[in-house]
Amino acid sequence: MMMSPQPSGPTIADYFSATTYAGTGAGRNLVTGIDADLHWIKRMDVTANHGLYDKLRGTTKALATNNISAETTLAQGVTAFLTDGATLGTDATVNASGGTYIDWAFKNAPGFFEAVAYTGNGASGRAIAHSLGVAPGLVIIRERGGGPWLTYAPAATNKCGVLSSNVAFTASATSAVTAVSSSTFTVNGGSEINQNGQQYIAYLFAHDTGPDGMVRCGIYTGTSGTQYIDIGWQPQFVMIKGTSLTAHWYISDAARGFFPTASYGALQANSDVAHPTSGAARTDGTPTSFGVTTNVVNTSGAEYFYLAIRKP
Repeated sequence: MMMSPQPSGPTIADYFSATTYAGTGAGRNLVTGIDADLHWIKRMDVTANHGLYDKLRGTTKALATNNISAETTLAQGVTAFLTDGATLGTDATVNASGGTYIDWAFKNAPGFFEAVAYTGNGASGRAIAHSLGVAPGLVIIRERGGGPWLTYAPAATNKCGVLSSNVAFTASATSAVTAVSSSTFTVNGGSEINQNGQQYIAYLFAHDTGPDGMVRCGIYTGTSGTQYIDIGWQPQFVMIKGTSLTAHWYISDAARGFFPTASYGALQANSDVAHPTSGAARTDGTPTSFGVTTNVVNTSGAEYFYLAIRKP
């Protein structure tokens, strides 16, 4: 398949960036190149929580995908959202002297990503509006007061997962998204997704199959060894989760390097582990695909879900 050209208007470079940086231990501005609505930061050199900061919840308000704790106020976390990045304080999870970090930054944009905040009302079958313009391929929802990170992946056989855990996906759950469309996502009345009066944040990633699409979600079946998943363009970010087995949520990106040129393996969204040096998923990109090269992301016969973001 020939690689599709990017459109002449705004492109993925306007909406996503992956930036590696070294901590200074002093307040600083981090330049990512975009006016992001979500900064997802992970310290890589030591065990450390993920830190997710978004404009809807405000500066210093951190959530960690690797645990179920309540939202934390980190006065020295992300202290300002800038038009070309973010201001970092001195908290060790974002800016310790000598630490190494990755910041995945996402901007709300039709056909790509949107953060949505809502207050629970306890009603089952509640439709919540979004502005992606296409149906999301992945929905991630978290109660700000604490609880699991619930996911919904329409392409998977069993669609309900947990970002904060390595558990296999299930067909349904007490708290779950039950449907998605180009304008809404529907939730049931479970306490972890729509409890009356509770505050929630949802992160929606589009599934755009068009030739100019910036993000794609899908599934593949493991073969063991190496295989390439054709998506029509070269990715710069790939997140993979085995849906039919116990498996981590593995994240690889071009900023840190894809296998075989990468010095390190994938990070894990559901774990606080440091950047692994071996024994982890490694993903290599080609002009039209990404490759999976280890059994943890390519066990024979297992189903895997992926989220891929296009390279500029």
